[in-house]
Amino acid sequence: MTKPSRIRRVLPVFIILFMAPVIVILLFKFGKNKYKELPYYGTIAGFAPNGDTLRHTIPSFRFVDQYNRSYGADSLSGKIYVVNFFAMNNKIAARKLTENMKKIQERFRNDKEFRVVTIMLDEPAANASALMDFAKNNSIRTYQWHFLSASPDSVLNLLGNNGFMLRNNDIVKKEGFPPYSPVFLLIDKEGHIRGKYIGIDEDNAEGVIEDAHTLFVYYAGKSSK
Repeated sequence: MTKPSRIRRVLPVFIILFMAPVIVILLFKFGKNKYKELPYYGTIAGFAPNGDTLRHTIPSFRFVDQYNRSYGADSLSGKIYVVNFFAMNNKIAARKLTENMKKIQERFRNDKEFRVVTIMLDEPAANASALMDFAKNNSIRTYQWHFLSASPDSVLNLLGNNGFMLRNNDIVKKEGFPPYSPVFLLIDKEGHIRGKYIGIDEDNAEGVIEDAHTLFVYYAGKSSK
């Protein structure tokens, strides 16, 4: 039996080495990653003159953060953020919600367009000094995470269908304890609600991370066009 020539033996290896980078280039150029489409929460508000759908957005708000600085919706414009609501004095719920939110922040700690927002429901106890103490005691990276304090009426008006769309069963009220919500909400760069999660369940932190990543990929795709 004759042995295959050197060229015939080397040719398949050459083809593999040559074609591999070509395939990779083609995938990057023409391939499309498919990610699940995230829902929009709220009713459609109408249509813009160019035909774009006008969707429910978080209304304007402005509270005071842990630095005693004004912070609100305009500060979050162009940012992807996760928001939750609790009271510092409800220590058990506050600890669980904070630990789960820290896992989310850690995943996006290098993303300049990501924020975490916690709106306190136990004002006036939640003044700027108390908010900063809470952040320090929980080893929180405050360059991305804003704790906000406002009057109870202002916060409650923001929670309903015209705001963050939390229902009555999304707010836990127990006698002798300040109220809190076990819900985390994911908000996109235009102020649309794109995800709702039971944030007090540690397993759901991964769901928030996955969906926030989907939003980052979506915006990256838009900017590249």
